[in-house]
Amino acid sequence: MNDQLTVQKTLNTLLESESPDIQAAEVQRQVAALETYPTQELEAMLQDPELGHPANRAVRDEILRVLADRCGADFVNNLIKNVERQGGGWAFYATSQEQAGSTQESSAQRAKDAFKAFDLPLADLIPDKVESFIIDESGIFYLELTDTKFLHMQGYELVLDKFITGWMEPYKVTGLTGIHAIKDIYTETVELAFTSLEVVGQMAIITTDHPMASQIEMPIDDLITIA
Repeated sequence: MNDQLTVQKTLNTLLESESPDIQAAEVQRQVAALETYPTQELEAMLQDPELGHPANRAVRDEILRVLADRCGADFVNNLIKNVERQGGGWAFYATSQEQAGSTQESSAQRAKDAFKAFDLPLADLIPDKVESFIIDESGIFYLELTDTKFLHMQGYELVLDKFITGWMEPYKVTGLTGIHAIKDIYTETVELAFTSLEVVGQMAIITTDHPMASQIEMPIDDLITIA
């Protein structure tokens, strides 16, 4: 019980950080304290519906950052997926009304528009119909396809999972899950899960989870051109 009270006190302090009665130094101390909390307690903090308010996104993102550093992008993105599957919550509070009237075609177009707005070539790979797409102002996005997609590219197969999540910012996606390349390397067929993608000039720099190809650089045209 004491641990639960401590977690709630920390969360309340963070959520009230704009109040003149809360000193900036204390808020910074509480943010730093998040690093010391057990994973289970941080997950409990994410259940607070107040984190859905736009003014509290910075707090939510700080908790997600700690969890991502500790548990990896897959863990955090699974949390995001679970919130969306349960029909709403803090993650996509700002776009719930927009999503309510979406069709498969309009959701796909919003996804393409979002990737284009951040100058990300993945826009060209999104199908014309998707189940849903949501992104909030901090760049966390959730894309649900109608099914897993297999694309035959130049020299490799690209797999788009049914669920794709990550964080968008201009020219870059981090914490990426749901995109894989299958490629023959020497005598072995390997699967490379993309974990980030950055655009530098006309090149795409991709990090993966595979030790044989932890970083890949290729022309953008090669990334998006279907054979």
